[in-house]
Amino acid sequence: MQEIVNAAGQRNNAALHYHFGSKEDLIRQMVVDGAAVLDGRRRELLDGMKARGGPKSIRDIMLVLVMPVIELGDDERWRGYIRFTSNLQASDPGLCAPRSTTAGIQDTLIASNT
Repeated sequence: MQEIVNAAGQRNNAALHYHFGSKEDLIRQMVVDGAAVLDGRRRELLDGMKARGGPKSIRDIMLVLVMPVIELGDDERWRGYIRFTSNLQASDPGLCAPRSTTAGIQDTLIASNT
C-alpha cells in the first residue's frame, strides 16, 4: 500500500486505508472497476448479436468474451490492468469474480435456444 501512496505522490497512507480499507479491498475495487468497462463492451456486443438473431456458434460467444480484452490491449493503461488481473487470476482467483458478464452471456444463450 505504501508503494501506491508514494506513486500517487501522497504522504498520507491513511487516506488510502480510509477509502479502501485493506489491500484486498483495494484490489477487489480495481478489478470491479475494470470489469465494469469490459462488461459494458461485452453487453454492446451481446446486444448486437441479439439484434442479428442471437449467437450462431460457440465462436460468436468466445468473441464476446475475448474481443473487449483485445480491444483494450491497444491502450497502455489497460495492458497493465490486463496483466495485473491475469496474474491475480492465477494467484488468487477469489479476488477476480465479477459475474455480471457471464450472467448476460447465459441469458443470451438461453434466449437463443428457446
